[in-house]
Amino acid sequence: MNYERLNWDAIRSRTDIYIDALFRDTEEQFEFFRAKTGHLTCLCKKSSDEELLIHSKYNPVTEAARMIQAQLRGYDLLDKVILYGFGCGHHIRELRRIIGHDVEIEVWETNVAFFYEVLKHDDFTDIFKDRRLKLKITQQTNLFVLGSLDLNVDEVAVFIHQPSLRLVPKSLYSFRLVMEKFLMRMTTTNNFSSVMKENFLSNVSLRHPSITPFVQQFERIPIIMVSAGPSLEKNVHLLNSAKKHSFVCCVGTALKPLLNQGVYPDFFMMIDPKDSVLEQIADVCDLDIPLFYLSTVNKNVPCEYKGPKFIVYQEGYPLAEEYAIREGVPAIRSGGSVATSLFDLLLRFGFHPICLVGQDLAYTNRKTHVTGAHNFRYIDGFNNDIIYTLSFDQSGKVPTSRQLLLYRDWFVNIARLERRSLYNATEGGVYIDGFEHITLAEFIDKNKKFDISVVRETFKKSTKLLARFGFNC
Repeated sequence: MNYERLNWDAIRSRTDIYIDALFRDTEEQFEFFRAKTGHLTCLCKKSSDEELLIHSKYNPVTEAARMIQAQLRGYDLLDKVILYGFGCGHHIRELRRIIGHDVEIEVWETNVAFFYEVLKHDDFTDIFKDRRLKLKITQQTNLFVLGSLDLNVDEVAVFIHQPSLRLVPKSLYSFRLVMEKFLMRMTTTNNFSSVMKENFLSNVSLRHPSITPFVQQFERIPIIMVSAGPSLEKNVHLLNSAKKHSFVCCVGTALKPLLNQGVYPDFFMMIDPKDSVLEQIADVCDLDIPLFYLSTVNKNVPCEYKGPKFIVYQEGYPLAEEYAIREGVPAIRSGGSVATSLFDLLLRFGFHPICLVGQDLAYTNRKTHVTGAHNFRYIDGFNNDIIYTLSFDQSGKVPTSRQLLLYRDWFVNIARLERRSLYNATEGGVYIDGFEHITLAEFIDKNKKFDISVVRETFKKSTKLLARFGFNC
């Protein structure tokens, strides 16, 4: 069957479908094949030595149903749905199946070459003949409704097919950045909207001090930011010697693994709204280490932890943004994870240079986290969500996920905007463009001329003082 001719005949019968002319080949290579269920899927090979599946190689239809159901959560009555990513059409069909007949569906796609190619491999006439559905297959993002700059989730439901987002052409970097930020915000708020509100109202009622006293107070002070990736095992033993010349901070997941090695960070951060986050501080709530917690963190965290505590407001969550503006306090870019949140906190504090450790953003040696982290586990078999991308030392590939790559891209995007020195001393995991990749020993050697003892002592005294008197700064 000539799928290409069949599809184009259906497209030409419509006047409300906009498709750019194909004027050049894409930089990606597309390998279309049939999943185990017989449905079409595709493996994309990018020039950056990265491979990703557009849909499951096992059951693309079930995967599409889960995606649509997850993104529908939080919406009641809908007048219109904007869906980014044509893919192989499975998620479009699922959306058509469960959305009301009076709901308009507008599909956006910016990888024009992929769209032309997929038309050769399956019958999509059922999609093109659905009058509820409009398509805009174009790199002219000004043709997209809402201009892609201010997506209002209260008026229009916006769904994003995440693999398609990774196919956005490099020339449309700013568009992709907007969509990635929206996806991170949507993923968090849709899954935990009521929980986050409950946490937020409880946390602000405690009137803990904000981060205001620390903003831009640590210029030219080196810091090592420790995450709980599997590669932390390689260099955690060097952190105590690093503390002679650098601050050391960590995400909550890395706190216990550090304590188990006798490493006491200068401060740590927690952001998770779920009850399970309490496992990060179980049995260590009496520590004297300052905690910076996101305004929507689980409400039991600031109540249980006895050390100095500081609330951090975040952009992208309306209640936190409004409160920060009203109170005249800073708000950070959370980026969707505790590592990205902590990193932006360090930028606000003025630390320079900044060095990442344990920031694998990958399943190094089939591990999710460093041994000793509360959510550590081995991965026996990788599923269709696994993507292989360039490794830390650029000598091969490491397994990662779509979500972890979103976080990697967040670091890359921030690095492009920063002029301060940024290092990655994870010694494993993914390669993060914009960071200088070195060993932790090399970073320590670079900063051995610094003596931060006075700054550290001042920080300790100020955090205790602020926490003791409860200044709402």
